[in-house]
Amino acid sequence: ESVSEADERAGVLPRIAAERQVRGLIIVGQLATDYLEHLASLHIPMLFLDFYDKHSDIDAVISDNYYDSYLMTDQLVQRGHRKIGFIGTVTATSSIHDRFLGYIKCLMENGLEYRSEWTLEDRLPNGHILTEFAFPEEMPTAFVCNCDETAFRVIGALQRRDLRVPEDISVTGYDNYTVSDMCVPAITTVEVDLAEMAHAAVSLLLKRLENPQKQPARYVIPGRIILKQSMAEPHED
Repeated sequence: ESVSEADERAGVLPRIAAERQVRGLIIVGQLATDYLEHLASLHIPMLFLDFYDKHSDIDAVISDNYYDSYLMTDQLVQRGHRKIGFIGTVTATSSIHDRFLGYIKCLMENGLEYRSEWTLEDRLPNGHILTEFAFPEEMPTAFVCNCDETAFRVIGALQRRDLRVPEDISVTGYDNYTVSDMCVPAITTVEVDLAEMAHAAVSLLLKRLENPQKQPARYVIPGRIILKQSMAEPHED
């Protein structure tokens, strides 16, 4: 059952939960903390899939956002990039925040400068997705994007500025979503193991139903880097 933005704001619970038609719930996609607490007040066993919430003592299954983003940034470093930016509204979701922190870890390990003007928003506070970006006057040689859809829009925006990807600037994504192959060039990305995440989510929720007192757990499922055409060595002036 889908939850609309209006339902979330008004605290309208899904019918299957409010009418107790189910024994357990898998929540896909991050919802507001107060709404999640409202759901939890029903005392129906729940699991968060692809996000977690610090205020909720509830099982979660997530991709390895932090480490996979670190590895992706390191791919750029190994190719000689020293000026690397990040695109994604950092506090919008737990996934984006963790991917940003993985990027920061790689910069720190390699003694690279973090420049705040190279961290760009990809959405507004209301969730509206941006198609244009506030690129800085001095550009990095690469952008790590929080997801493939953002990378797709970033590549389009760069090309409208007559910048070539990856000849002038490299761009990476995350998810290995369909759009990563539709884009020209195809987007170097992290492939999320959706099948393993789904299996872990169902297994963990079934264990919760069998033992409601079980200690809550957070399962982290690693992804793998898929090299495509949007990443290259930095362009030398």
